[in-house]
Amino acid sequence: MAKSINTDNFYGQVRICKDVAGDYQDIVLNHIHYYFNNRQVSGQESGAFTFAISGGSSGKICLERLCLSKDKFLEEIEWLLADERCVEKTHRDSNYNMISSTIEECGLNKNSIYPLSCDDRDSYESILSRKNLEIIQLGFGPDGHCASLFPNSTALQTPPGQLTAKNFDPSGLNRHPRITMTFEAIKKFKLAIICVIGEEKKNAVYAISQGEILPAAMIKADNVIWLIDESAI
Repeated sequence: MAKSINTDNFYGQVRICKDVAGDYQDIVLNHIHYYFNNRQVSGQESGAFTFAISGGSSGKICLERLCLSKDKFLEEIEWLLADERCVEKTHRDSNYNMISSTIEECGLNKNSIYPLSCDDRDSYESILSRKNLEIIQLGFGPDGHCASLFPNSTALQTPPGQLTAKNFDPSGLNRHPRITMTFEAIKKFKLAIICVIGEEKKNAVYAISQGEILPAAMIKADNVIWLIDESAI
């Protein structure tokens, strides 16, 4: 039997979903259409639409569903990585590998993706400082982490102005050192969508609903939407 959750303890809007990826697709396309249609009406070029994607199962599921729309505006998007494992881009655990493969499969140009390198933090700091940061999609781990912001990890507290950080999971549950956007970077996006998929997320969802401050509960942006699978409550 599902536990009752107190949605007041989540920052932003909470939606309980039968189909997280479907709701995600609708929200993202509405935001994209609003952006590009307004730009066309105004006749102004306001820069590229920048969209950050997380790795993991939810990142793949949601990106695949978005690609199924075949929306024309997807061709105009520049893609960022919310986080990355410190492995080669061709490694099976690389978020870039997963995202670029999915982008290619849906007929989009994988050259529109900016790789995130553990050896070159400065490049991403520059990108995040000068781009139109519109949407970031974030997954949600069974421990309540988002991006690679793990409980009790050093990246939870970074100096003011720092937008990326190297990090690792102190629990050892998530292997590979990581590089991740910081809370400050995520806060720069107009819309953050946290996708919670799977029964194994129940305990962390319930903990946040009871006021526990897990990393995902610390996510802020202009607009934050939680999409929580029915199986996760």
